[in-house]
Amino acid sequence: METHTPEDVFISYCTQNADKANLLLEALEELGLRCWIAPRNIVGGDTWPVAITKALQHCKIMVLVYSSASQDSVYVVNEATIALRLNKYIVPVRTEDIPVQKSLDLLLATCQWKDAFRDPAAESREIAKEIYITLKRILNEPHDDEVLRKYNAKRSGKGRKVLLVASACLVVFIGLAFHFNFLAPNTSVAVPQPSPGGKDQPGLSAKPAIPAPPPASPTTFDAKAGVPAALSPAPSVQSQAPAPAAPEPAVAPRQYASLAPPAPVKPAQEALRRDQDVNARIARFVSDYQNSYNFGGPADVVALYGPAVNFYGKANTDKASLYGEFSNYFERWQKRRSRLNSDMRIEDTSDPAVKRVVFSYVFYRERGEQEKQAILSRGYYKGPKDDRWCSSGVAVDTLTLKVLDDSIQIVGESQSAVLDKPKNTCKVIP
Repeated sequence: METHTPEDVFISYCTQNADKANLLLEALEELGLRCWIAPRNIVGGDTWPVAITKALQHCKIMVLVYSSASQDSVYVVNEATIALRLNKYIVPVRTEDIPVQKSLDLLLATCQWKDAFRDPAAESREIAKEIYITLKRILNEPHDDEVLRKYNAKRSGKGRKVLLVASACLVVFIGLAFHFNFLAPNTSVAVPQPSPGGKDQPGLSAKPAIPAPPPASPTTFDAKAGVPAALSPAPSVQSQAPAPAAPEPAVAPRQYASLAPPAPVKPAQEALRRDQDVNARIARFVSDYQNSYNFGGPADVVALYGPAVNFYGKANTDKASLYGEFSNYFERWQKRRSRLNSDMRIEDTSDPAVKRVVFSYVFYRERGEQEKQAILSRGYYKGPKDDRWCSSGVAVDTLTLKVLDDSIQIVGESQSAVLDKPKNTCKVIP
């Protein structure tokens, strides 16, 4: 029989944010929490989707590391969706000062976002401490004050150590500065000045910028007369022929690799990269489309359609007609939820700007009034079986999308649905 050691915390992140995720991982495990993070905890034989789903089912808290890279990741959105469906406590952490993507903002509207981009190391430790206390509250266990004391002491010890090292470096720098006269360097120039006794004494030039005159020839004395002989004239600087300048060696022009033109991209590579970008945009669009149904209103859904739509076989349906259709739908289904399956398929059409996407999802309805009252009377959700939603059927949607430079529009839609049997059976969300 397969056994699984339950982890306390599931960490969702993009590979570009591995360093930020590891800061949280180290802090959480320092507090004694068991953490699940890919690829470390993926055992042999498990595929990534299977391993991630198992981990989300068994964890108590999900930490979502959010950045500009993760906001474009379909996998992060899927993991958040699964965690929300399983009633997991979610802690989203922003590692960059950027607005939250609309799809995740709607999914995690009730979650308290944490920031870890000003001082990632210190803020990650504070977040980890809050997660530790929250986990103990979920498990209805008292938190260990000794664990928190050691955790806080380690952080204070690191701060004191850094302060001592910085102080020692400052003292060494000041000592070196005085030793080498760095604080008041002597920039004056010594100029020989003739003394009255005929001996040259070094003196300080009052104006270093003005060159000193050339020294005069030594004074001589007439031995018989006892008087100084005439001074010989100092040689004129202009009279000396300048030395021929050495020819400058030829220097090859400096080459800068950064200025070299980039290597041309092959057409096949360019086409592949363009297709990958378009597919990622379509996946995000479908997620926004589902969220508009679940959490928005008729105007939010209609905004995703083009001016003329082939709507369930009705050609050239305009937005005014669509608004009427969705208003009736939202009136009948005032409480809606759906969960995307992982079978999305994107197909080409004869028009390069038009794509066809096929995907399935499970849709849910609310439980009966008595069941809802029983859940509300307890004041909290005890587990997945306390969810107020239960499955009602599976639908397969086919959307025809026009992909523009700055937007995507729905220009065609059809659907097939299979209801749960018997019709009014309510199967709890797994």
